[in-house]
Amino acid sequence: MTNNDPLQRPSGGPHSPFSGGEYRILQINAALDGELDAMSALEFERAMRDDPALQAEYRRLAALREAVQRHAPREKAPQALA
Repeated sequence: MTNNDPLQRPSGGPHSPFSGGEYRILQINAALDGELDAMSALEFERAMRDDPALQAEYRRLAALREAVQRHAPREKAPQALA
């Protein structure tokens, strides 16, 4: 069976260590981190528009990220690392 959904296929083809679901989570996190290139961002936006489950998972992870940023203490890096 062929899967044409770019958010479902493993990134490295048949020898990739990621399953389709793991790759999808990686894509969501990359989108949240602003790490997708322009073409990947467009594909991701298109996939989100067409997939309510993807939209829900994106919103869930975005809310989790916001909660962690809001409530977790933020430590400064040691000056030696600056």
